[in-house]
Amino acid sequence: MTGQGIAPRCNYGSEYPMSPGHTADARAAGQSAERVPRAVGGIRSGNRLTACLRRTTSCHIFPDNPHVWEQSPIDTSREWDYNEVSPRSRTMTIRPLSVLLIVPVLLLAPVVTAAAAPPTPTDSPAGQAGTAIVVDHTCTDLSKIPPVWIDQARRLAVHYAHTSHGEQVLQGLLKLGESNPTYAVEIFYDPPTSLPPYSGSLRLYDGNDYPGDNYITPDMYWDSDDGLAHTRSVVSSGLYNVSVWTWCGQQSDNDVATVNRYNTTLRALDNQYPAVRFVYWTGHADGHPDWSQIDRNNVMVREYVNANNGVLFDFWKLDSYDPAGVYHESNEEGACLWCEDWCRAHPDDCTDLPDSCPHSEDTDAQKLTCKLKAKAFWWLLARLAGWDGSPAQPALDKSVSDRTPAMGDTLTYNVVVRGGVLLPLNAPIQMTDTLPIELTYVPGSLTATRGSVDDSLSPRLRWSGTISPAAAVVVSYQAHVAVADPRFVLNTAEATAAGYARVTASAWIIANARSSHLPIVMRR
Repeated sequence: MTGQGIAPRCNYGSEYPMSPGHTADARAAGQSAERVPRAVGGIRSGNRLTACLRRTTSCHIFPDNPHVWEQSPIDTSREWDYNEVSPRSRTMTIRPLSVLLIVPVLLLAPVVTAAAAPPTPTDSPAGQAGTAIVVDHTCTDLSKIPPVWIDQARRLAVHYAHTSHGEQVLQGLLKLGESNPTYAVEIFYDPPTSLPPYSGSLRLYDGNDYPGDNYITPDMYWDSDDGLAHTRSVVSSGLYNVSVWTWCGQQSDNDVATVNRYNTTLRALDNQYPAVRFVYWTGHADGHPDWSQIDRNNVMVREYVNANNGVLFDFWKLDSYDPAGVYHESNEEGACLWCEDWCRAHPDDCTDLPDSCPHSEDTDAQKLTCKLKAKAFWWLLARLAGWDGSPAQPALDKSVSDRTPAMGDTLTYNVVVRGGVLLPLNAPIQMTDTLPIELTYVPGSLTATRGSVDDSLSPRLRWSGTISPAAAVVVSYQAHVAVADPRFVLNTAEATAAGYARVTASAWIIANARSSHLPIVMRR
């Protein structure tokens, strides 16, 4: 049996005389070794093992040499053998002076920590500091986003300036909202001087303060003084949390200087308007035989975003990878050439496609790319609203009133079920807790601060109910210790919510723990 950073625990009582037959005899137990003058009793002379044990709660042992060492504090960098005395010999025998005993020792137990407090949603985008936010083809499964963060994402106001490929996202957003009101979007095409109050829909302004013109080229957003003036007039209004501009085919032809200017200009805007997050984009997939230029340019953007903690919508990867992560070639327009096969194999993914999907609508199936990009855009907004990318799930914590009970003792277990901000208001949650054979349930003791409890299948205890965000339910019950011998007993509860990952929490006890009164004998 081994353990990390654990020294043998001693709990001995009376003193024992030195035994010439042993290398060294421990004197009074529960004592730690230290170097003392040889006149002190209990010191064996010579280059044998020296021990002078004084009363403490643990034993520390060292070889007798000019540079006496003691294993205190415990060296957590090395793995201890519970029969260990020193790095040289790695043997230790716990026994009386003449009879060897085998003593079961429980030295390690799992540590159960309280669940971390759930994050608090905000209605403003994530701060400028921290790590980069990158959204790509791996970010299209909306079921992974906790509903509360979708709700917070809806509350953001988006400034969306785009070329024709950027229209793909808008067409996908409109159809997604039409199919599911959870993703409703309201789009404004004239430069608004104010936004209507939030009413449950994402508010998005399509344009850049050019009345009657919402096809925004680079020089109309970031690549000229006039474009920057229009951009600043929009974002300085205080109406928007997010500002976006999308490439068309320019990234296929841009030189290095242009890409560098794009990167540094967006970063300057990010710094100038800290209440607004500016989103970098890669160019669309380009199936031209010589695609090295767009590949280089997109890599420049990705690396810049990662180095400067920016926000990136990786349009090229959404074009080039199917939902299973398989790479596909594209044509020069970035049309979804793999969508036909995907829809044939996954027809459920290809329902409710938009009526229009610029540059990718030769077949209905090709419009899947607009749906996927709209879903990725919601993922982007959820991240900007404060979501850390962790999937939705209930939270669970468990505790017990006594870690070292004896047979017949009554224990109280508390299981805390949290919806936190990770589940919707009406998410039904089920919790089960099955007692091990070492425990006997106290009939009628199962209670909860809300919801329904059921102990009819005892020792399988059940709770069910709904939890609002940031709320918690405490489920309590009592059990008797039903064994007389020393036992390590682990008791685990689990919680599930439909469509979310199962979570567990455990509480452990050491039943009938004992102290042994023995001398300690070391051999090399």
